[in-house]
Amino acid sequence: MVILMMIVLLLFLIFQAELCVTGARSGLMLWASQLLPVLLPFCILSKILMMSQAMSILMEKLHLPIWAFVLLCGIFFGFPMGSILAKDFYEAGSLTEKQARSLFLFANHLSPAFVSGYFLSEQLQRPDLLLLSVILLYLPPIIACIAYNLSPMGSNDESPHKKTASRLQINFEIIDAGIMNSLETMLGLGVYLMLFAILINICIHCLPSHCVFRQISIHILEVTNAIHLICKSDVTIQQKYSACMSAIAFGGLCGLAQAASITAKYRKVFHLLPYVIVHSTHALLIYFFASLIC
Repeated sequence: MVILMMIVLLLFLIFQAELCVTGARSGLMLWASQLLPVLLPFCILSKILMMSQAMSILMEKLHLPIWAFVLLCGIFFGFPMGSILAKDFYEAGSLTEKQARSLFLFANHLSPAFVSGYFLSEQLQRPDLLLLSVILLYLPPIIACIAYNLSPMGSNDESPHKKTASRLQINFEIIDAGIMNSLETMLGLGVYLMLFAILINICIHCLPSHCVFRQISIHILEVTNAIHLICKSDVTIQQKYSACMSAIAFGGLCGLAQAASITAKYRKVFHLLPYVIVHSTHALLIYFFASLIC
């Protein structure tokens, strides 16, 4: 499937270069204007705090588990911060396999700022639905993550490295490593956004507007474009809200590809099938409840 997609992209790059350039530009603009300014500074800071042991010391002082910090950051700073922090803290030995797996499943969501600003205010023009949206999108995964981590199931799982006693250490080598690792992560995310933006542009311009495959492809490929097209469609506000909320909960195939790329080194821990099942189930439930409540 991936090979076929790459061949299709290559053929379009050769014979429909302008179409691909337009899609690539829109994807990179989205990355540069929305993803990079929000996530890069936080990513750099979190990596430095983790590598210097400052975060572990702070959590010990506050008597809070590391997984609680990662869960909150994944929710409030938005996707893909949950995957990045889960992988980094697991690699550093601060999270067990069970904790890292639960965060991969439940801490990967688009941020409340995206939901409030882009979706509700700019596209749907219904900012009054913010409280309902926050409850539907974030309360279920928070409850599920807390319940899973507090349950005795799998409590003896271990992290890949033995955790040593926390001792604060910070120097320019750690700072440089944090910056370079963060830049590598963010560059990878930008490439995925660009590739999926090209695919979406191909679907929009090469498939008939009434084609069912066109609608399905656009809606599951990338969330931002899906929301824009749904809100422009000629359906009721209730249908627009339910469909967009479902798309946000699922996260799109672009989100899945980014999460898979970030956690590829530890595929035995961060399984993709449970990720798809959890996010698809959440999307279906949100569509059902949003249709009833809104």
